[in-house]
Amino acid sequence: MNEIKPGLYEAIITQRLSNALKTSGLEHERAKLGKADAPALLSQFLNALTLQTLESVDEDDARTKQLEVVNAILATLERFNPGLAGDKVELSSEFLQGVRAVGRNALPMPPSTPLSQSALFTGAPAKPQLSNELLAEMRSADRVDIIVSFIKNSGLRILEEGFKDLRNRNIPVRIITTTYMGATDAEAIERLSGYPNVEIKVSYDTNSTRLHAKAYYFERVSGFSTAYVGSSNMSNPAMTGGLEWNLKATQTDLPNILRAFEGEFGTYWNDPRFQTYHQQRDAKKLKDALIAGRTEPTPGQSIILFDVTPRAYQQRILDTLEAERSVRGSYRNLLVAATGTGKTVISAFDYKAFCDASGGTRPKLLFLAHREEILNQSLQTYRHVLKDAGFGELMGGSAGEAQNMDHLFCTVQTAQSRRIWEKLGRNYYDFIVVDEAHHSAANTYTEILGGFEPKILLGMTATPERMDGDSILPLFNNRIAAELRLPEALEEKLLCPFQYFCVADPISLADNSFWEQGKYKTSALEKAYVEDNTTASQRLGAILSALERYSFGNIGGVKGLGFCVSIKHAEFMAQSFNEKQIPSIALTSQTNDEIRKAAVQRLRSGDLKFIFTVDLFNEGVDIPEANLVLFLRPTDSLTVFLQQLGRGLRHAKGKECLVVLDFVAQMHKKYRVDRKFAALLSGRRFNIKKEVESGFPHVPAGCSIQLEAQAMEQVVANIKAAYSNLKNYVKETVATFEKDTGKRLTFGNYIHTYEIDPARLLDVKSWSAWKNEALGLVAEPEPDYEPLKQAAERIAQATGPNYLKAIKGLPQSGLGMIASGDRAAIMLHGLIWQKPGNKLGMTEKSETFNRLKSNPRGLADIAEVAEYKLGITNTLGLRPYADIPLELHAHYGNDEIQAAFGRDIFTESGQKGVGVLHFPWCKAYALLVTLNKSDRDFSPSTMYRDYPISRELFHWESQSNTTQKSESGQNLINHAAKGYSIHLFVRSTRTIGPVTAPFQYLGKAEHVEHKGECPISFIWKLEHLMPGEMLEGAA
Repeated sequence: MNEIKPGLYEAIITQRLSNALKTSGLEHERAKLGKADAPALLSQFLNALTLQTLESVDEDDARTKQLEVVNAILATLERFNPGLAGDKVELSSEFLQGVRAVGRNALPMPPSTPLSQSALFTGAPAKPQLSNELLAEMRSADRVDIIVSFIKNSGLRILEEGFKDLRNRNIPVRIITTTYMGATDAEAIERLSGYPNVEIKVSYDTNSTRLHAKAYYFERVSGFSTAYVGSSNMSNPAMTGGLEWNLKATQTDLPNILRAFEGEFGTYWNDPRFQTYHQQRDAKKLKDALIAGRTEPTPGQSIILFDVTPRAYQQRILDTLEAERSVRGSYRNLLVAATGTGKTVISAFDYKAFCDASGGTRPKLLFLAHREEILNQSLQTYRHVLKDAGFGELMGGSAGEAQNMDHLFCTVQTAQSRRIWEKLGRNYYDFIVVDEAHHSAANTYTEILGGFEPKILLGMTATPERMDGDSILPLFNNRIAAELRLPEALEEKLLCPFQYFCVADPISLADNSFWEQGKYKTSALEKAYVEDNTTASQRLGAILSALERYSFGNIGGVKGLGFCVSIKHAEFMAQSFNEKQIPSIALTSQTNDEIRKAAVQRLRSGDLKFIFTVDLFNEGVDIPEANLVLFLRPTDSLTVFLQQLGRGLRHAKGKECLVVLDFVAQMHKKYRVDRKFAALLSGRRFNIKKEVESGFPHVPAGCSIQLEAQAMEQVVANIKAAYSNLKNYVKETVATFEKDTGKRLTFGNYIHTYEIDPARLLDVKSWSAWKNEALGLVAEPEPDYEPLKQAAERIAQATGPNYLKAIKGLPQSGLGMIASGDRAAIMLHGLIWQKPGNKLGMTEKSETFNRLKSNPRGLADIAEVAEYKLGITNTLGLRPYADIPLELHAHYGNDEIQAAFGRDIFTESGQKGVGVLHFPWCKAYALLVTLNKSDRDFSPSTMYRDYPISRELFHWESQSNTTQKSESGQNLINHAAKGYSIHLFVRSTRTIGPVTAPFQYLGKAEHVEHKGECPISFIWKLEHLMPGEMLEGAA
């Protein structure tokens, strides 16, 4: 072992290394070797030692000795894996170079670089050229996948002999490309599409599809596949020039890279943004898209060259809206999404689904908006989604009168002035969409909406919290039905990326004098920020210093928005900046429209550098050109924070990103800074403290969050206090909940308000115990306190509405199931008790539910948690198979799954730790899949084994010892012929906080294809499309 040096390691700890660490005198840290990651790390360790040993053999008969070493290792491995018998190496010092196909007299010429070794191509002199290697790879491949930004005639000429060889051998070729920047040559696409074995998919979306991948994959059934990933598009300069770098990865050397390629390529191939190219049908569309990609669109120009299909994030919202209606009976729905993120497209798909549910008819539609230009754009969107160029009419402004009122796109002013509800009748419209719904509390909107009674009312807004405090929520059943999360919009490039810097604020807000009724006290903040000359001057200096630092002294290029705590604070900031020769203005609710409009125009033109405001820009005033945001107050409302941030995230010409300066002080112990950062991350659950300390590696692509040292200390201290001091935090907030919020204290209201993970809350103590402690009540412990506390944790992960209703109705509902012979009763036993009845002293199945009567507080907790889950589940409650009591897309634990297929887990324990459950009595298999098998957030060695390819296709690998000839292998491969049904259950991670994560039921699946063995790779086709949220979460 070499001398220990300070730095990062990922080394297996050997006796030699352990001794070296002891004698180094240096502190070190160890990490647990996770079960999922161990095989890759240990095999790398053995590979390095094996290579070292083989290279050290330097004798006349070195090759013989090396082969003996290999066979000795194999003999040891065979003891643990009998399947390796027969894999001993022959002592002939030869290796197999190829097997000729029937009818071929010679092997194709192999590439210059070995098929088993990875290599880097740089185009350097005397090194193989990429184009020559690609041609050689094509001549020996059994399948070819290519993904490039563009394809040029010059590149196709170089590779055409390879494409001809592939055609002659009938080898399938898949190519993905785009019309981005109009760089592709249409002639090259047309020529390639003429090959019968070549399928091409093209993105015609010149606005949002930014495909920069350049990669070539050559699959070989021999197991020696290769891939080239780098900077070379299919063009002559890219494949022959000296400034392009490309990495060749081999299946034997870098199998994880090839698995990743297959997985990502398959996902792109099934992404509806990439459409199959047919020359006769699509030649004009391709040429038009290429022209559009080379030119700037003129104002008002609407070029739609691509089919509109729901993206994963849009499908999630559509699923949520459907659940609001079918599960919760709520048909007045509010959709919240930032301006410019495609709310209208979602509403069009929602209306289309309503049409489909109405038998394909066109129910009467009213679309209301404030501005005429929005109506024009919206009408075009609806026509495109519905594929009906004559759909709908405009009314209002320059459009004049509509000839047909059945599908009307109308300004609010026109609808109100014509009093159309009086002429048409209350029930005339089936579906009403209200754009910019934050205006709907105003008299004009209220009168219109009060005059109609549609089957569905859909409101859309970026601003659910109005400046005047008049809530729009009562018009929408007092709830936000669905939201487009900020990270989703950023990932989809719908918004401009941000660079978020947390700057240390010198004014501490930790004192109780700053806190009142669950939030910061405005008057106390105003005093510190404005009235106290000492603290106000100190803070102003910190703000100006940070602005200088992060703008690199170029204030001239700044177009900034500053969000303040009060009108007085906004005026103070504007005055202070003007005194420093930074042109600024304060805009408030008291500012008249002319001054406001002039100020906005001055900021856009660059004459004004900053607009300081309290909440004016929460309400739909858009300045896409804004490139810097100052958060000069601690924002109590997460919704307001996201609205304010969203004001700076609009795309604008020449705007690369938004710079955010958030001034972070020492915080009050009840302030939850973690919620703000969590809202900037993807939908997955991340450890926020770990994210902060590691520099936020999981922010959306193109974005970054950085904390200055002192700010990081304060943020970490706040998060630690909130999480490590959970007991005191919950006790205090429960005790004052109704006073602080004006809401009734229920489990659901508490979780919604403070956004504490239910699993973490219930892991510490039961909900009734939390309430009793906060109120100072002492109660005798119930006999089954601990198991029922754990049951409530599991119920907090359940999502099936019918299942949740049964849980809410216990014990009577369970006893009724037993009487009717419903297997769901045994499922509930597994959910609640987790043990067979005999281990709990139960002899009759009815005791599963009768015993709950002895635990009234535990029973009440279970019902309250079930009620909370009923209010948020997006599962529709469909039971697609009469003989299996499982709801499609609902979540279930291992015991519940086994009970659903007929295993009596009341009498005997179910199988544990098994990924494939076999139920021979009903000829079914349940595949239990965990997508992220590693404890790490990202593990290349375990990714791309099991993953969704599209909403209907899923890639799954069998257990590592399964052969195609084994019983389970044959049953899975030939399940249809053998009469077996395959059921897929998927979860993202093994645990959710302290709780074992349940599996989401995706229904039955059919075999599409399989390859390999030990493990066997399968692609399954689902009978029912998976929910959009699963595809989105796996992306």
